[in-house]
Amino acid sequence: MGGYRNPPRDFTMPRLRATTLIGLPVTCPDGTCLGQVTQVFFNPATTAVMILQLTGEHHEQLVLPFEAIYELSPAAVVVTSADDPAPVSAFPQAAALVAQQRPFQEIEVHIKGVSACTRIRDVEFDANSGEVLSYEVAAVATSGERFMVVPASSVRLNGNNADIYGDVAALLNDVLFLKPDTWQAHDDVP
Repeated sequence: MGGYRNPPRDFTMPRLRATTLIGLPVTCPDGTCLGQVTQVFFNPATTAVMILQLTGEHHEQLVLPFEAIYELSPAAVVVTSADDPAPVSAFPQAAALVAQQRPFQEIEVHIKGVSACTRIRDVEFDANSGEVLSYEVAAVATSGERFMVVPASSVRLNGNNADIYGDVAALLNDVLFLKPDTWQAHDDVP
């Protein structure tokens, strides 16, 4: 692991959702299947994709550093070498991340002044850099479950929690929880 051949970072689908990667096969350029993506982990400090967690062909748990990905699309994850995925223990930083973090779908979202059940539902990121672009937030309100896309610039990750701040927090507070009529007024909000 670690001998990556500077893969080209000009993917045809520059924006991807983390949930589209879960369940995808990870292959070598010759088509050899190395495993299947089970989770996507983000580095909280840089808010970028750090590793993909895989289940290997023999049901072993593996990690794949983002920089080892040669091709990335909603249909495939291709690596340069069969040696790129490695056991979690071979990559200490990934082992610590996997041990300490919950999957992104279980990260609790805190919005100032709101005490409702809110979680990250999905994460959109740049396929070239791994940089997180936005978070899809799911909330259960009295009027039912609501979803809203929040720009990454309005979210701070801190461990297994995320804080939403600024104008976006106020909008989420109104739209998701307090004022059902506000939802109707903001139908154009993603």
